Amino acid sequence: MLLVHCRNHRGSSGRRDNFEERETGNRSTENSKEKSRPNYRQLTIGDFVKTDVKRPMSSSTISFKSEYNIRNRWHNIDVHTQFKHKEQKYEQQDVVSVETNGCRSKVFTTKHRNQSDITDVELPDSLDNKSDKTFTEVLRSSMQCNNGNRNSEIKKVTMGFPFLKNLIGQDPSYIVMELTKRKPVLLGCISRTAREKDFLEVFLNVVAEAYMSTTTPRQIISLYETLKESRFFDTVGLFLIDLISTIDENVKEIDTIKHIFDSLLTILLSQLQRNPSSFSVFARIVTMLNQVAEELCKAESIEEAIWDKFLQLKEVKKIFESNIRKESKQVSPPDDFREYPVIPGREELLRRGRPFLRKNVVDGHYENLDHYLDVQYRLLREDFVGSLREGLLDFIDSKDNKHTKADRKPQKLNKDIKIYENITVLSPVVTESGLCYKLNIAMTPKFKRIRWGQGKRLTFGSLICLTDKEMKEFYIATVVERDSISAGTLTIRFEEEFVTIRDVLSRTFNMAESSAYFEAYKYVLSGMQVLQDGDLPFVDQILGKHVKASRPAYLSATERYDLRPLVDTECEVRPDCRLRHIADIVPEREIFTTTSSFAKSVCVCDLDSWPSNEKLNLDESQYKAVQGALTKEFVIVQGPPGTGKTYIGLQIVKVLLQNKTIWAGIGKTVQPMLIVCYTNHALDQFLEGIIKFFKGDVLRIGGRSNSKYLEGNHIKVYRKIRYGPKSPIGIMQRNKEQANKALEEMMNVISDISKSIEIYRCEIIHERVLKSVMGSHYSSLVNGFPNRNTRSRCLSFSCIFRWLGLSQMVKNCWVEAANISDRNKDKDESNIGNYENERKHRTAVDEDRFTYRLNPEIVNIIRNRDIAFHAHSDKPASFRNKEDRKKDKLYRSLLRSQLVQSISNGEIMSEQEACTIRNVWRMDNQKKWKLYRLWVQTFCMGKYAQIDAMKPEFEELSERFQEAKMQIDKEIMKQVSIIGMTTSGAARYQAVLKEVGPKIVIVEEAAEVLEAHIAMSLSKSCQHLILIGDHKQLRPNPNVYSLAKNYHLDISLFERMVKLGRDYSTLNLQHRMRPQISSIVRHIYPDLQDHESVEEYPNVKGVCANVQLINHIERESRDGDGNSYSNHHEAEYAKSLCKYLLLQGYGSHQITVLTTYTAQLFYMRRIMSEDDFQGVEITVVDNYQGEENDIIILSLVRSNDDGRIGFLKTENRICVALSRAKIGFYILGNFSHLSVNSQLWRIITDDMKDQDLLKDGLKLYCQNHPKKDIIEATKPSDFANAPEGGCMLICDARLECGHKCERYCHILDPDHKKYECLKPCTKQCEAGGHPCKAKCFRLCPPCPELVTKVVPSCSHEQEMKCSMPPNRFICQMPCEVSLKCGHPCTNVCGKSHTSKCPVVIEHTFTCGHTEEVPCWRATKNDCPHPCNAILMCEHLCNSTCGACLNGRIHRPCRRKCERTLVCGHKCSSFCDLCLPCKEDCRNRCIHSRCQLKCGEPCKPCKEPCSWKCEHFECTKLCYEVCDRPTCSAPCRKKINRCNHQCIGLCGEPCPELCRICNKEEVTTLFFGTEDDPNARFVLLEDCNHIVESTAMDRYMNMTDDEGTIKLKCCPKCSTPIQKSCRYGTIVNETLSSIELVKVAMRGDTSIDSIGDSMKMYKYNIFARSYLNPHHQTIANMCEAIKQSLLISECQIVTLKNQQRLCEAFLEINNKIEGQSRLSPFSMTKLMERHAKIIQLILEPTDWLSEQQIEDFTLELKRSRLIVKFADILVKVKKAKKEDQGSIPLNHIKKLLLRKGRFVEEKEKRVHAYLKELIELTNVSGLGITDEERMEIVKAVGLTKGHWYKCPNNHVYAIGECGGASEHGKCPECKADIGGECHRLADGNTVAGEMDGAKYAAYSEEANNMMNFDLDNLH
Repeated sequence: MLLVHCRNHRGSSGRRDNFEERETGNRSTENSKEKSRPNYRQLTIGDFVKTDVKRPMSSSTISFKSEYNIRNRWHNIDVHTQFKHKEQKYEQQDVVSVETNGCRSKVFTTKHRNQSDITDVELPDSLDNKSDKTFTEVLRSSMQCNNGNRNSEIKKVTMGFPFLKNLIGQDPSYIVMELTKRKPVLLGCISRTAREKDFLEVFLNVVAEAYMSTTTPRQIISLYETLKESRFFDTVGLFLIDLISTIDENVKEIDTIKHIFDSLLTILLSQLQRNPSSFSVFARIVTMLNQVAEELCKAESIEEAIWDKFLQLKEVKKIFESNIRKESKQVSPPDDFREYPVIPGREELLRRGRPFLRKNVVDGHYENLDHYLDVQYRLLREDFVGSLREGLLDFIDSKDNKHTKADRKPQKLNKDIKIYENITVLSPVVTESGLCYKLNIAMTPKFKRIRWGQGKRLTFGSLICLTDKEMKEFYIATVVERDSISAGTLTIRFEEEFVTIRDVLSRTFNMAESSAYFEAYKYVLSGMQVLQDGDLPFVDQILGKHVKASRPAYLSATERYDLRPLVDTECEVRPDCRLRHIADIVPEREIFTTTSSFAKSVCVCDLDSWPSNEKLNLDESQYKAVQGALTKEFVIVQGPPGTGKTYIGLQIVKVLLQNKTIWAGIGKTVQPMLIVCYTNHALDQFLEGIIKFFKGDVLRIGGRSNSKYLEGNHIKVYRKIRYGPKSPIGIMQRNKEQANKALEEMMNVISDISKSIEIYRCEIIHERVLKSVMGSHYSSLVNGFPNRNTRSRCLSFSCIFRWLGLSQMVKNCWVEAANISDRNKDKDESNIGNYENERKHRTAVDEDRFTYRLNPEIVNIIRNRDIAFHAHSDKPASFRNKEDRKKDKLYRSLLRSQLVQSISNGEIMSEQEACTIRNVWRMDNQKKWKLYRLWVQTFCMGKYAQIDAMKPEFEELSERFQEAKMQIDKEIMKQVSIIGMTTSGAARYQAVLKEVGPKIVIVEEAAEVLEAHIAMSLSKSCQHLILIGDHKQLRPNPNVYSLAKNYHLDISLFERMVKLGRDYSTLNLQHRMRPQISSIVRHIYPDLQDHESVEEYPNVKGVCANVQLINHIERESRDGDGNSYSNHHEAEYAKSLCKYLLLQGYGSHQITVLTTYTAQLFYMRRIMSEDDFQGVEITVVDNYQGEENDIIILSLVRSNDDGRIGFLKTENRICVALSRAKIGFYILGNFSHLSVNSQLWRIITDDMKDQDLLKDGLKLYCQNHPKKDIIEATKPSDFANAPEGGCMLICDARLECGHKCERYCHILDPDHKKYECLKPCTKQCEAGGHPCKAKCFRLCPPCPELVTKVVPSCSHEQEMKCSMPPNRFICQMPCEVSLKCGHPCTNVCGKSHTSKCPVVIEHTFTCGHTEEVPCWRATKNDCPHPCNAILMCEHLCNSTCGACLNGRIHRPCRRKCERTLVCGHKCSSFCDLCLPCKEDCRNRCIHSRCQLKCGEPCKPCKEPCSWKCEHFECTKLCYEVCDRPTCSAPCRKKINRCNHQCIGLCGEPCPELCRICNKEEVTTLFFGTEDDPNARFVLLEDCNHIVESTAMDRYMNMTDDEGTIKLKCCPKCSTPIQKSCRYGTIVNETLSSIELVKVAMRGDTSIDSIGDSMKMYKYNIFARSYLNPHHQTIANMCEAIKQSLLISECQIVTLKNQQRLCEAFLEINNKIEGQSRLSPFSMTKLMERHAKIIQLILEPTDWLSEQQIEDFTLELKRSRLIVKFADILVKVKKAKKEDQGSIPLNHIKKLLLRKGRFVEEKEKRVHAYLKELIELTNVSGLGITDEERMEIVKAVGLTKGHWYKCPNNHVYAIGECGGASEHGKCPECKADIGGECHRLADGNTVAGEMDGAKYAAYSEEANNMMNFDLDNLH
């Protein structure tokens, strides 16, 4: 029976008192000890709220949505549970789960782990009631939580009271980042709120402050999702229930209740503003908050601010409920724009007709902010969606037309869209901003003709749409990188988050490119959706309502300004540097003159008190503009061309900076000024002007600045500064570094996989790599290759190369490259650059883009390992000329494109068809490619899954990094004085700007900017808006023309305010154009006045008119895309005119050529070469607004019979085109055509006719001959009449050389300083009088005439140049001297004699070989005869006889080892040398992979073992042997895609295959048990194969009979098994054995000990290096080994062996040096031989083979025996026994000097002969030499007669008198040697051979000196 004890914490009034109480008779002993008798009752579904549970329709089972609800309910009602069955009692902590079925219940307990141990429990009859069901599942975790048990794996919660309280008051963004940093910790914190009321109150406060952040949207979403998933809001609901019942009782806590109430309102309102649909989550809380509000009102303790928030919440609730009811009468607009997604979907893109749109309100006002935002949002969104939608529909229609009517004329496609077919997604690419993808575009002939350097196709930020052939799937993306577009590849980023790799890779798409620049739309549209009432400043003015002009909120009526900066124009404003950066801080000093003191304190709002405009250096219109800009909060300043808009803007900024404390504040609360411009160029110009007078902190946001003056002001410079660790920026920098570190780690992993995918999709994979997916086709491919011998000889040979017929592709590409190279002579195409109309695009890219760059070594590794054929060049080829290099580059580009196109083709063979193929060689080429694509797709599928699994985490890390970087930018912005950014940059940073809160915003070029862009640049902190521009010049340029025409989208905020009659100032005094030019512009600006300075401009040189309209009737041409026009006549005329003006002496920087169409721009760029027109700017009109130049040549282009002049009708563009020139202005056009089709052009044309300035050509005059006839230049060829800029007369000026100038009349270089006289030189050489043959302008070269002179050194007569001194001439006569060898010298007389005689002779070397060699080589004794000796490794020696020292020391064997190492790699060392493997280690587990080299011991994985299931769990670390058994229970999960039962095992990775859906594949017999209906399968994650579990278990437990140590491999594909938890114990044991082998190969010494031994060894060597240079060589080798990646003990041993061998030979050299006793041998030759041997010993190597060690040892023995033989020979000679020893002497000489190795047999014979010689030198009978005898006698020191012999001839000595005085024994044989009275025993005699004595010393004879030879005394 299930019993529940319910304890009410708040008395009998609790809401759970209505439950029926039940008493029980049986009470446990423990319960009986309680003070009060508890009431037991049944726990029913009534104890849980509806949100906690869900009740299936057809079952009595009730399941809970999450364990959180169960844990919360159990905790709150203090459950004590007992289950009683028979004699077994189960306490609550034993319960795992309960299942009910009618009145029976199955209880799962911790005491019974198997299904067979289920205990049936009878429940009360009352449970049959359907309305009162008991709960069915109690999770183990909730039981443990209730009983105080904790899982050992749960980390300690770190978010406690101190941590949360420290967060209160911090920056909201910082709070969000800290809360979301570690999700498990946050979940633990949320869990604690369910148990502790005080903790919940603090946590609510922290969350409320976090929700105030506006710059971390991604983290706010993460926080909300975590709160939602953990059922935090349900906990809050329960808390509010308890709170309501205690308000009356806890009057003292009323302030706390209000604070909680306020926090909840803040959280709810903030979240609902971000996501209104989330109201359903808070519905219950909102209802309870109504009750709390009522109780607080009763207590009269609620503030007005809190009440306002509550009213806002009620309003949101009302709107939400209204939307749910879905009233039948739909209001306009049809939906809420805030829920209208920015990215269009498939239905919208295929929907015909325009969506709901409303016109921009130009003549009236908007009703409210929502009305305004709705109109602007829909229009702006349609501006980028419309062109894409219309273009796609046109493309679909054109496709349909082709299928329906083949003879029908093709439909004209939308010009705003480009269609690319056969697009393939190659691979993922990692960037800081997230996961991107690389595309391949089919290299069609049309694609190859595109000039990517000129157009605006597929530029960064361009919007594209990928769709399949059937138009069923659409994917919106933007271009990220296009550096390789000419090769057919570009990188994109999908805008939808749901796109996976499997969705797009290996598929063929069509791609539509919109002309819209999506980056400029995305941020603005997203910002508009979150804008609420109160967020937009100046809302009434912007809505168009009539509002009285007022001063800025920060400015009081009596505020006084310092206007001295306007008086002292050259002064600098006092800097305010709050951040230290590369600019030096200027010290404070007095910067104004005394004459400006009158303007030091001016009441700025009292305009009458201002100084006059003359004193402030302003004209009247400028004066009024400055007054209005400083005193009004909403300012509009119009500046016609040349009136100085930028100048006035800078003067306004200067005054505001001088008075910064008034508007920016003081201390930490300062607020910067924001400068916003439409283009990057205009922004740079404006900021450059500011830094000229202000040296404080000026911040430039954006990455496309070209100004060198602003290099120190970029945001990236400020980011690099290291700020204090406790400063806000320092804290954010640490957060960024942490985020960046995590991001880079993930990027490394993904990039490795993605790069391999990219290579596989572009290059041909080797068949050995594809073997695992080829199946039986592999053997068919390999065995069917015609020439198998070729394959066996070359390991890198690939059958797949021949199979696919790639040799023909290579040949075709080479032929095509040669043909293209021959006809492609247009060298200027690549240098034209991107000159399209960038006015929109150059504004949007404001940040440096970063793409993760992979290490090229990794690419090479992948390519060398896996690729059979590719088009990349591994090494730069050496070509003889530049053309060959270009041809090779073109060939490789074509080959790459062909490979990519062939591999990426969408036609892939089906698996069913592939199974029917038996012989892959008997297929046509098309089918071969289809089959190959199937292999590649199957092979890459596993890698796709890996990246998809990592994508969510990577995207989250990327978002976190970007937000961390944004936080740094925000803190930097808060500290600077001025922030400058483009409009798109302002949209991107709008959330940051809201927190930074600039009070003053100045917008330059305001009339060019779409209204939404300006609105999104403003934050609610803005109190002063200054718009500077000119609505009569360029307007905003919408992407969809109809939106401008029909919906007024091209009307800017600036122009709309002017049209509404708002106050604005107009500048009317122009300082740019000469009066003739300004008179043209005055048709647009009637009030425009000229400054007196423009009347002083000089006339244009060489042209009769300063201004002229040049008329023609030549027709225009249309470009290939049909989007633009060109006029070749105008282009050629402009070119000729420009060249003529340059010849007049004008600098190239003084002339600008403008055109109105990009096609004309490109054509002029092609015909005007950089060599002739370098420095002349050629651009389109739209790019030149705000610019000016001395002379402008304008090409209007349009001339046709259709009456079309395009946007030349637009007054704004005409205005810009006509107002750029200062001195000269020449306009080319068909003015008859223009005047007919435009009212403005007709007025201008008539006016110019009246002034006689409209003609068919220009009149040119010669500056040198002004009276000569005028040249009429009506066509380009007429300029040829002034070839040098003058006239056709010859110059005739006399030059310094005496010749006359032959040029035509020229203006440039009148003094002929640069003129080069081309006539022949008239000078003669001094030596022979020969005439100079050079041109006159050049210096005379040395005389080249040939003369005969005598060479002093040899007296030969030789012909040489006249200028050549004879003593420096090399005589060319043959040398008559004979060389030492007798052959003649082959050099000429003047050169040194031949050092190496080249005559080939037949020479017999000392080894006995006879070879034909050059004469010089015969003296080297370096026999070239092949050695061919059989080495110890049983291979033939492939060196020469000389290199092997005549067979004595063989060179190391260079055969490749190629044995399989224990790690599985092939040994790459030479024969008999298996060093530790240097390949990358393959060891990996499910957590990580080893980063070391394979030969190094792997670091064990210390992560907890991941092998666990519901039955067992391993508690060991990953590298340790698991402590749990394998679980064979079936997996109870369902397969997601089909909902069938999983075929895997409990706790193991689930196979993707289904027994039902994939029956054929699953039941295919392999081990024989796969078709068993109960068979379970194991998924091998290393290769994704599935194997039947019982068979796999047997296979894994099998032992290798041979005892081979290696990892078990997949039985299907032979992939090593490493990532399987089930077989982790076996894998770990094998890996441990492998590690032991690695250690053994490296030696027992660890890396550290090896390092220590190397250190000592180096010390010993360096200490002796000064003695011999060979020691230094060894020291250098030691250093080289230390710097290598792998250091093994064998290397150290080898190094020591080299030292020992070297020192042994050096020791022998020391013995023989300076000695002459080696007469049988040449001491010099022996020393030379030793030098060669030492050189061989010291060759750098990792290992001395057995052959080398033995050879060196044998030679060492030979050398030692030579030295020993020499010593013995001296003794033989001294003993005069040469004749007796002649035979052994001769044999020894032959044996020691014979060629070949000094083998053991030779050594034994030498020792035998040496023994004979030693015996010859021995003293007779003593067995020792005479020298040894003398040394013994001398050492003993006895006189003659003291030495005796025993009967056995053993020698001994007797001291004293020499006679025996006692009995003694022989020391050797123990024979008697003496007795008494000086008598020796019988048999003992005097040993005269020892000392020459004849008598004993004690004898009388000896005393008579008979023992001494008196004749030999000396």
